[in-house]
Amino acid sequence: MKKNQKTLVSALAFFAAVALVGVNPANAQIDLLHQTCQPDTNPLLATSGPNTVGAGHLQLSGALTWDYLGFESTLYTLENDYLQGKNIYNNYGAGVSLRYGLGQYFELNASVDGAYSHSISNFGDTIINEYGKAFSPCIGAKFYFYQGGGDPWVPRMALAAGLSTLMSVHNGNFYINYIAPRLDLQFRNRLGRRWTLDYSVGIDVAPTRVAVRSEYDYICYSLFARWLATDRMLFSAGVENGDGRLEMLYQVKPDLQLSAQAGISATAGIEMGMLQTYAAVGVNWMLK
Repeated sequence: MKKNQKTLVSALAFFAAVALVGVNPANAQIDLLHQTCQPDTNPLLATSGPNTVGAGHLQLSGALTWDYLGFESTLYTLENDYLQGKNIYNNYGAGVSLRYGLGQYFELNASVDGAYSHSISNFGDTIINEYGKAFSPCIGAKFYFYQGGGDPWVPRMALAAGLSTLMSVHNGNFYINYIAPRLDLQFRNRLGRRWTLDYSVGIDVAPTRVAVRSEYDYICYSLFARWLATDRMLFSAGVENGDGRLEMLYQVKPDLQLSAQAGISATAGIEMGMLQTYAAVGVNWMLK
């Protein structure tokens, strides 16, 4: 399939997903479940997992990120010789996002991320330094369609859809790397007052940038255990697309949260190994 055809198919898939997400559940049974199930009243839980921000609410989030990727590889030549290679990527980024509740269980969201990257490649006696800039806008929607039936093992569920693109400047050249839709099913099990189990599974057709992974990892997933240590402090630990993650949220005041994240992933092999680390600090501000 040609590139423009793929882009058209991706855009059509996104708008079809948004149309599905935006269906109004004028169903008495669903409404009854919403009324009888206890909501996540703590603000640290109320805007995480499958929850939406609520009718008429507007949340602004911002974050600073650092992403390190290092991997070694062995390349064999036609003369049965080999070159041991070391590659290092550092990405320094910043991002902002908005979430707006069109109803109690439906929201629209948009985000913009930017990053400055520096890569070093070393094969033999050759060392290559490269610099780049990337810009990634995204629009999406979420529909929180089921709040469970009161049983802690019956999950609450949401459907989220998004459309993202990656644009970059590398060695003075501008590229539109991809335009890709994403669709996720998000779940939450409430295991008592202070514990939740959040997990998701979805489809993301955006290509990965890591050489040691497959070119397209269509299936995306996450699994997090969240602990409300106090009414102002939430800790999370889990895995997202193969990367281990630790997260912390702190409620400074009713409309302001501070966040911190750290992650790591590693692979090892006979001819290739990889180490990737990630860190971020940010804020969530409920504007109204």
